[in-house]
Amino acid sequence: MSEVEFEELWKEFISREYKDSGFENIRQVQNYVRGLSDRKRAVFLDELVSVGISRKDGYGIALSVLESEAMPQHIQAICEYVNGRLDNPTKPEIDIVSILRVLASDASGQCLAPVERYLLNHKIEPYWSSLPWALWPHHPELFCRAQVRYFTTRPSKEWRYSVIPQAFLTRTDALALLKSRLSEVSEGVWQELRGVLLAQRNASWLNEAQRKMLAKVLVS
Repeated sequence: MSEVEFEELWKEFISREYKDSGFENIRQVQNYVRGLSDRKRAVFLDELVSVGISRKDGYGIALSVLESEAMPQHIQAICEYVNGRLDNPTKPEIDIVSILRVLASDASGQCLAPVERYLLNHKIEPYWSSLPWALWPHHPELFCRAQVRYFTTRPSKEWRYSVIPQAFLTRTDALALLKSRLSEVSEGVWQELRGVLLAQRNASWLNEAQRKMLAKVLVS
């Protein structure tokens, strides 16, 4: 695939307007990538890496596709790009997190060091909270360390009524592991989080099976 061919194809992918914040664009590109031969797939993903790290048009879509489709060489290329740039104060946080999500989503964990560094040492800013979930369920320990850091260092008034605890309402496997880790560090913080989740256990988007699983974790 030549650069010109890719540019034309990419323009077509990102020019389609959908009403779901780009998720359909992502699905369309994923489906296209999965239909390619290994060689063509590798070349196309090379181009997506370039789009993603250069912040070209559609870079958010490119990075989202790489979360699920990146091959080892693409993870390595992104890792090399991130190293040395993680502490760049001029780079928008959303860009750093979007790139790190590709590394965190890699089940092999070939480049988790910058992800760990960001989650455990970087200042917790608004987009920080979207990164830990890219680790679940394939990197549960780092996921829990990050979540424990968040809940034990941020005042509950920041997260009590946010989507951050709500994410656990339907992820009871993650909640069960977090309960074990968080209660060891601070039983008080766990009880506060537990209270927030108990108050939301009858949320309209939960089905009966989900409510039972949630109760099993929170009541035991």
